[in-house]
Amino acid sequence: MAVMLIRAYSLFIGEELNPAAATPFKDAGEIAPYARSFVDQAVDLGLLKGRGAVEFAPKSALTRAESAQVIVNLLGGLTH
Repeated sequence: MAVMLIRAYSLFIGEELNPAAATPFKDAGEIAPYARSFVDQAVDLGLLKGRGAVEFAPKSALTRAESAQVIVNLLGGLTH
């Protein structure tokens, strides 16, 4: 999800994003290596927040509510 979000966001704004600081999630080691920088960027932009304060749950499926929130976050980020 993070990879798709950041690619869509970058396409819309017409530029690649700078690397973001590493996410503070306790399960960050479970994030696929190719997706880590995308997750960091998505969290930095407020597009993704994880579950709770310290868990990202990268191997869990998103609920419908979480998916809807991600879309709202993306569309809100594109209008600023």
